Amino acid sequence: MAKNIDRNFLIVGIIIVLLLFSFMEFLYPYNFSKDDNLVQFLPVLIEGSGQIFYGHFPSINLHQLMGSKIIEVGTYAVLYPPTIISYFISHYFFNNDFLLIEIFVLIHLIIGFIITYFLIDSKINDKVISLLASLAFIFSGYVIILSAAWYYVIPTIVFLPLILFLNDRLNSNKKYIFLLGISRGIYFYSGNAQYFAFTLFFEFLYMLINVYQNNQKNNPEKIKRYIISIILTLLLTLPLFLSQLKNVSVSNRGALVFLEYLFSQSSNLKDFILGSIFTYPIFKSSITIVTATSSFLNI
Repeated sequence: MAKNIDRNFLIVGIIIVLLLFSFMEFLYPYNFSKDDNLVQFLPVLIEGSGQIFYGHFPSINLHQLMGSKIIEVGTYAVLYPPTIISYFISHYFFNNDFLLIEIFVLIHLIIGFIITYFLIDSKINDKVISLLASLAFIFSGYVIILSAAWYYVIPTIVFLPLILFLNDRLNSNKKYIFLLGISRGIYFYSGNAQYFAFTLFFEFLYMLINVYQNNQKNNPEKIKRYIISIILTLLLTLPLFLSQLKNVSVSNRGALVFLEYLFSQSSNLKDFILGSIFTYPIFKSSITIVTATSSFLNI
C-alpha cells in the first residue's frame, strides 16, 4: 500500500512539474535559452553534441575565435549524459536543436523532483509535505532564474539531494560507497566545478552534523566509507580536473597559477566567509548606506 501511495504522489508531482514547465514555456517561449545560455553555451553545446553524433570527439569548436576549446574548458558539458539525451531528443525527435537546453532543464526538473521527494520523505515521512517541499525546491526562484542564464545551475537540484540521500545510507550497504562516488563524478562533468565544490562542502557539513547528532559506534565506519567514496570521485574527475587546472594557468581572466587563483581577491577565504554571512562585507555596506542616505536627503 505504501508503494502505491508513493507512486500516486510521484505521478501527481511529475504532472505538476510538466504543467508548470509548459506554463513557463507558454508565457516565455525558450524560457531557459537566454543571456549566456543563448549567446555562449547553446551554440557550443549544439556544435559539441553534433560532433559526438557524427563520430568525432568534441575537442574543438571551429566556428568561434578561429578555433576554441570545448571539452578542456569544463563549462560545456557535452559528455554529460543528460546533454547527450537532450541533443538526441531535440535533433532527432523535434528537428530543432535550439530546444536542447529546454529539454535539458525539463529532464533535471523531473529527476530532481523524484529524488528530492524521497530524500524529504525519508526524513519526515509525510507524503504531502514531501510533495510540496520538493516542488518548492526545484521551482525556487534561484533555480529557475539562474538556470535561464546558466544551464549548469539546474543539475544541482538532482545531485544535491541525491548525494545527501546516498550519504545517509553509507552504513547500510557497501554498494552506496560506489553509488555516491560515481554520482559525484558524473556531477563534476555537468558544467561548472564551482557548484560541484560547493555541493561537496555542503555534504561534508551535513555528514558532520549527522555524525554529531547520532553519536553511534558505527560513525567511524561511515567516515571511512565516505573517504573511500571521495577517492573514487577524485579518480573519476581527474581527467577534466587536470585539464581545468591547465586552463586556469592560461586564462584571460588573469593567467594565474592554481594557488594564486585560489587566494586571489575574488576567492580568498576571508571574502568567502564574510560573503556567506553578509550580503556584502560590513564596511562596504555601511559606506553604501551612508552614501545612499546622503543622496536621498541631498546632504
